[in-house]
Amino acid sequence: MTGSTGSTGSTGTFTVPYLQALSAPLAPSGVSFLITGYYMSQGSLAANFDNVTGVFTAPVTGVYLLTLNITYQNNPITINDGTRQMRFRRRWLSTEPAFIGQSTWVTLPVSPTGPFYDAFDVMLSCSAAVPIPAGGQLDVLTYQDNSQGASIRAFTELDISQLLVDPSLNPLLLGAPPIGPTA
Repeated sequence: MTGSTGSTGSTGTFTVPYLQALSAPLAPSGVSFLITGYYMSQGSLAANFDNVTGVFTAPVTGVYLLTLNITYQNNPITINDGTRQMRFRRRWLSTEPAFIGQSTWVTLPVSPTGPFYDAFDVMLSCSAAVPIPAGGQLDVLTYQDNSQGASIRAFTELDISQLLVDPSLNPLLLGAPPIGPTA
């Protein structure tokens, strides 16, 4: 036998603390470059992000979803070759695996022609769910090199979402040494 149906509860919303930040620096050729000078940041975690330095500080120990998109502009097209890399740097770790990121090698014809090459930008994208201790800081590095040694505009979108708050996360997990044989 089934009892009577109770009253309908109130509706609610599910919100995840998040940050979205945008920057568009000129990335020099041949050197690792820290992305700074974010011109926009929004979301409930924006107070934990420094637009000038590009450093995010975790407010609580937990698991955060990090998403990074960088579009390297093709201006002018003659420098659209070489390597493009982007990385999250986990500043609370002094050794690898401090970096999480992606790399690609770009090879174009010597004299590209046609509508595809006229609009050819290189975009890298990376996502990772990462445990971060309270006070742990991270930032974004990029690297590009090209045959002309020119700077390239790196349109950057950084998104961080707090997935789980868990102060009991093992500190060894948060700062684990690299895997493999020890010396």
